Amino acid sequence: NPRFKKVLADYPHYSLKEQFFLPFQLIKLKPDLVHFPHFNVPFFWWGKQIVTIHDLIKHQSRGARTTTKWSLFYWFKFLNYRFLVWLVVNRVARIIVPSQWTKTELTRRYHLPPEKIMVTYEGVEKKFSNFRIFEFSKIKILKKYKIKKPFVIYTGSLYPHKNVQNLVKAVKKINLRLVIVCSRNVFYERFKKEIKKLKAEKLVTLTGFVPDKDLVALYQQAEAFVFPSLLEGFGLPGLEAMAVGLPVLASNSS
Repeated sequence: NPRFKKVLADYPHYSLKEQFFLPFQLIKLKPDLVHFPHFNVPFFWWGKQIVTIHDLIKHQSRGARTTTKWSLFYWFKFLNYRFLVWLVVNRVARIIVPSQWTKTELTRRYHLPPEKIMVTYEGVEKKFSNFRIFEFSKIKILKKYKIKKPFVIYTGSLYPHKNVQNLVKAVKKINLRLVIVCSRNVFYERFKKEIKKLKAEKLVTLTGFVPDKDLVALYQQAEAFVFPSLLEGFGLPGLEAMAVGLPVLASNSS
């Protein structure tokens, strides 16, 4: 499309390069308006801009449990984050958020006029309702991830605010299998130790990364999708599960 031009800005997120070099690139481009899809807006760019703020989870979920970094480094980053969000929300022309909750939090915390914030809900990709998976393929996928029926499923990260530890305690009480779909990271390794401590290894399956087609097959065979999160900006995984036709059990914060 001749109306679209792709310009590479190869700077790591939250880096000094992003803060110092991206503004110079924008000065050369001379845009009428810039949309930043995250709060990491360059400090030195003062042109007309709008920003998407997905959530304010880091405002509430904070401290030693929420990081794997050295404590002093974490608090330095946290204070920078708080300053940058304050600067951005007061400087931009408009703010896009994915939910009424995020809008309410922004207006409450930063005393912003509600008309400055636009709620644009997130949507589910069609593939979640369009995948056709044959019965023998479904059985194959269960074997691939060593999953036995019946089971409930959770998809998402293992950050403390996701409250998955309490979900493990709950399934242990009722002796129900739980499948957790999440990428491997430091929180993943920490969580494996928690499962051992709770003596729930026989009930909990950690799959690691799962491609979308396999995920849909797991959703089609699960009893329910469980979303126990304490804080969410939107909660897209629950919507994706609904698109497949899976009942969703969610906390009133999700």
